[in-house]
Amino acid sequence: MTTALSEPTQMAMVPRPAPAPVAAAAASRVAVVLALALAAVGGVGIREALVGLGWISGVAWTPPVVDVMNGLTPDGWMFAAGAILGLMGIALMVLAVLPRRTRGLPLSAATAVYLDRADIPKLADAAARDVPGVLDARSSASRRKVVVRCRVTGQTQELRQAVADVVSQEFADLQTPPRVVVRIRTESSS
Repeated sequence: MTTALSEPTQMAMVPRPAPAPVAAAAASRVAVVLALALAAVGGVGIREALVGLGWISGVAWTPPVVDVMNGLTPDGWMFAAGAILGLMGIALMVLAVLPRRTRGLPLSAATAVYLDRADIPKLADAAARDVPGVLDARSSASRRKVVVRCRVTGQTQELRQAVADVVSQEFADLQTPPRVVVRIRTESSS
């Protein structure tokens, strides 16, 4: 007697899409600065302990600071400083929960393949330089547009169209290809 559980099932294996590459969290830069400040405070604490134990010579730094703070009474600037520090804390919490920016653009492929945004101008430059008559190409890219600036010799209209076609073809495999804008500067052939 066979049961439904003992029979092998024929299921198509579909790969799970990989997560899109993302940039570092917005709070990571602030976290590095705060970690360095905390390490400096820890270093002062270790120095104070070593001075207190007599292992190194020197004057302790914390007793004068404690003496100054011991005589403080509430003052107007303290409320302002507290409010500013509270707002900074709220800003840091907002930075900590902000979603991270995506760094890659998905390609039309069966598996998860991404093109890094920083590589888009490089690909556009290389593609434009392959067009006959183009002396040099420099590109810049935003999320939706690639601007290619070319120095060329010859007919500018035909070269502009040829560069636009070649660069557009380079990005044809992206799921949402960027719009290509070509700017031409003609060089004299002297």
